[in-house]
Amino acid sequence: YVKELAAAFPDAKLVGLTATLSVLFLPCALLSRLCTKYTRSLTDLTARYLKQVPDDIEKSKLDCSHVLYNELIANPVSVVKGIYKQFGWTFTPEYEKIMQEYLDENKRQRDAVKAKKGSDSKLHTYTPEEFSVTAKELSETCP
Repeated sequence: YVKELAAAFPDAKLVGLTATLSVLFLPCALLSRLCTKYTRSLTDLTARYLKQVPDDIEKSKLDCSHVLYNELIANPVSVVKGIYKQFGWTFTPEYEKIMQEYLDENKRQRDAVKAKKGSDSKLHTYTPEEFSVTAKELSETCP
């Protein structure tokens, strides 16, 4: 709906989030295993989306900041600072403090959940084998 967004809000700023295939592969593998009759249409829709959205953004002439998921997770404050800089917005020390307080509290809550689960690892973990895919297939398919 980029065209409609641009028509309604010609001064809108867009932030596009891009995840690597390896981040997306396992949930998609699960979905395809659960919904095999919809897999082909989901694949077609995804392919159209991946081509159409960048084209629509370019045609719309709206400002768009492209963000990598892994970078956002690793460095949220610096990514948001970059978005602000790209759009000519002021990133204030007050806003940075608010963000950092949120991130600190979120980490505390996540750590509490992990401690309750008795896990020192990630909050959510998935293995390729859970989706009938081997780690080798995943690494060959998703760079």
